[in-house]
Amino acid sequence: MRPKVVISRCIEYENVRWNAQIVRSEFVEALIPHVEAITICPEVGIGLGVPRETLRLVKTGSSVRLIQPTTGEDYTEKMFEFIGDFLSDLAEVDGYILKSRSPTSGLRGVKIYPSIGKVPHIERGSGIFGGIVKERFGHLALEDEGRLRNGKIREHFLRKLYTLARFREARSWGTFQSLLRFHTENKLLRARREKNMREMGLVPSTQVLSQKIFPANAFARDRLGLEQGSKILRLNRLRLANDVPMMLEIRYIRTDRCPGIEQHDLSSSLWKVFEETYGLKPYRHSQHLSITKITGNQSSLLGLGNDALVFLITGVTYLADGKPIECEESLYRSDKYDLAFEAFLE
Repeated sequence: MRPKVVISRCIEYENVRWNAQIVRSEFVEALIPHVEAITICPEVGIGLGVPRETLRLVKTGSSVRLIQPTTGEDYTEKMFEFIGDFLSDLAEVDGYILKSRSPTSGLRGVKIYPSIGKVPHIERGSGIFGGIVKERFGHLALEDEGRLRNGKIREHFLRKLYTLARFREARSWGTFQSLLRFHTENKLLRARREKNMREMGLVPSTQVLSQKIFPANAFARDRLGLEQGSKILRLNRLRLANDVPMMLEIRYIRTDRCPGIEQHDLSSSLWKVFEETYGLKPYRHSQHLSITKITGNQSSLLGLGNDALVFLITGVTYLADGKPIECEESLYRSDKYDLAFEAFLE
C-alpha cells in the first residue's frame, strides 16, 4: 500500500504561489511516484488568484487574523470555512508535507505581525491551516519542505510515514489476524533517545514527578509476577527536549530486588542504578505499542489538548535469569516521535 500524503500544491506541482512561482524540492519530486498525493493550496481554495497580493498573520487582541495588507481584507473566516470543508471530505491519510513559513500552511516559524503596516513581526507560530493540522493530526508524519532538506529529519519522516501506511492497511483488513500479522512482521526498534536527540541538536532532560512505594496494581503484578499486596516503587518521570515535554513515563520497580531504591536520584538511567547499586544487569526489554487518547493531567503535562492521540508503549525489563525487574507504561507524543520498524521476511 502506498502512503497517502497531503502536499502543498506549490511544491513541485503547480505555479500557485503568490508570485506565480513553483517551489522546488528534490525530496518531494523523488517521493511523488511512490505515494498517493492529495494537493492543496488554501489561498486558491478561497478564491484568490495567481499571482496575488501577499497575506500575513496579524495579532489583534487574543486572536490571530489572516489579512491581505494591501487591501485590508480579512480572509480568516473564509479560510476556516475552506479548511473545514477540505478536512471533512478528506479520507484517512498518513502524512502532510506543507509549505514552510506560509501564513496559511506553515507548521512552524510563521511570522505574526502587530498590524498590516511596515512593522517587524512580534512572534512566530503556525499558519491557519498548518496549525489546525498540527492540532488534529499531530500523530501523523508532518513536515515542511524546508526541514526535509535535513537528512535525519527526512529519514524520520519516511519511517513514520511508511509505518503509519502499513498500520492503516492492517486495520483496513478489519481482522485481529491482520493486526497480529502487522506486529509480528514488524519488530519495534527503540532508539536510544538521548543520543538521537543530541544528534538533532536537542538537549534532553528528565523531571522526576514522584517516586513512592505503593502496593502493586494489577498491571505491575501481571508483568512482574507479584502476589497481591506486594510493594513496588512507582516512578513518574517527564522526559523533555529543549524543555519541551516529549514523553510521560510511569515505571514500576521491584523493591524486593532493589531495597531502598526510593532513596536514590532516579532522574538519569535506571538501568545504571540497577547495575551499579544492586549488581543487577538488565538483559532484555520487551515492548508493546498501541495508540491511545489522553485527557486531563496527562494531556496537560505533555502540553497537549484533551483527546490527543499518543503512542502508548508498555514494556518489561528482564535480568539474565529471566526474571523481571521493572515494567513501564510510557506515553510518547506522536507529533514528536517517529517509530522505526524492521521487517523480517521468511
